[in-house]
Amino acid sequence: MTQPTLGFEPEPADDPTLTVTELNDRIGRAVRAAFRHKVWVRGEIQGLGRPSAAGHLYFSLVDGSSGRHHADAVLRVALFNRTRETVERLLRRRGGLTLADGMAVRIEGQVEYHSPSGQLSLRMTGIDPEHTLGRMALDRDRLLRVLAAEGLLERNRGLALPLVPLRVGLVASTGTAGYTDVLTHLAESGIGWHVVVSDARVQGASASRSVARAIRRLGPAGVDVILVIRGGGSRSDLAVFDAEPIARAIAASPVPVLTGIGHEVDTSVADAVAHTSCKTPTACAAHLVEHVRGVHARTEATWRAVRHHAERSLRAADAGVEARARTLAGATQAALDLADQRVVHAGRTIGRDARVTLARAERRLGRLAGGAEAAVTTRLRHEQRAVATAGRRVRRHAPRAVGEAERRLAALESRARAADPQRLLALGWSLTTTADGRALRSVEGLAPGATLRTTLADGTVTSRVEAVDVDPPAEEARP
Repeated sequence: MTQPTLGFEPEPADDPTLTVTELNDRIGRAVRAAFRHKVWVRGEIQGLGRPSAAGHLYFSLVDGSSGRHHADAVLRVALFNRTRETVERLLRRRGGLTLADGMAVRIEGQVEYHSPSGQLSLRMTGIDPEHTLGRMALDRDRLLRVLAAEGLLERNRGLALPLVPLRVGLVASTGTAGYTDVLTHLAESGIGWHVVVSDARVQGASASRSVARAIRRLGPAGVDVILVIRGGGSRSDLAVFDAEPIARAIAASPVPVLTGIGHEVDTSVADAVAHTSCKTPTACAAHLVEHVRGVHARTEATWRAVRHHAERSLRAADAGVEARARTLAGATQAALDLADQRVVHAGRTIGRDARVTLARAERRLGRLAGGAEAAVTTRLRHEQRAVATAGRRVRRHAPRAVGEAERRLAALESRARAADPQRLLALGWSLTTTADGRALRSVEGLAPGATLRTTLADGTVTSRVEAVDVDPPAEEARP
């Protein structure tokens, strides 16, 4: 039985099969022949790590112009230590930049192919800082135009800063110098701040999303104002605050946002969108302190003005009251003098009239007294005669009335003696009662065992009912 060949034809003798090593060597020779000179390549940095022990840097360069990073559009880049130092000095001197993830770069390098591993890479030898700065400026201008068209540049600035914003939300990387400077400056002011910290990453690929989340967390936290701060750094480090997520989070904040990012010469999109932009984190804290102190100073000045005005008004009122008091006192004294004169005149008139009236009254009283004395004497004589007549009538009718009263009293005494129970008991009668003292008039209601008490003339007998016999009713006589 023969082995099937699966349709493959035997290789011709003049076309030998290559080994992996042979193929990689041919590719390497082709690459070196095609790229004898250095090339310039533009793209975005990804996967930038820390320098190796020897000081070398390795990262990927991707084509980010379309907004999508395809797997076949990735180029490995090696930046060796000696060249790295030169590149970093050039970036700092020309634009204050440092290499960072997401950074748009135009770099120079030598295309290399490592035959044993079959890997293509670019050995970086130079960089164009102007390309990076121009790309950053273009991206920033584009974002500012978009935000302006949506009306977001002025939204947070239109919010009113509270008079005394003591509840402060702080977006910062905790433990950094800027974070410490802000807290120290607020504490040294002597004002009673309440700081709510929302920690955020302010460097790296995820920094923009982290800062935006930190701002949104403080919105419903009841703060009066939000401080977004970051200490000094390279321009590429501070470019995080040119990101769209941070700008939109600031514009959507329900409370004013103050920014203090980098150094005095640095500005960002976040500064353009914020309510107030300060040069540094410390300046941001100082702005709040001066605002509260200014409100306090204006309040004190207002109170001093109110007090001065009140004191001046009181002095004017006192002077007016004193003048009115003097006028009133003079008028009162004149009225009193006139009243005294009228009283004296009236007293004289009344005294004269009183003497005349008293004299008339005395004469009339004398006449009335003489007539009243005669009338009283006559009335007394009539009363004396009436009393004498009544006395004689009483003496004449009194003996008969007393006799009749004595006879009625004797009859009542006789009837009372006849009804006396003790006399009836002495005649042989008795009185029977139940145990509770009710007089027994019938056998109705009695039952065997009931206790009875019978009172006689000389004592009481207690008995118990053995039986109760009821007499039959008397029969009516029939005709």
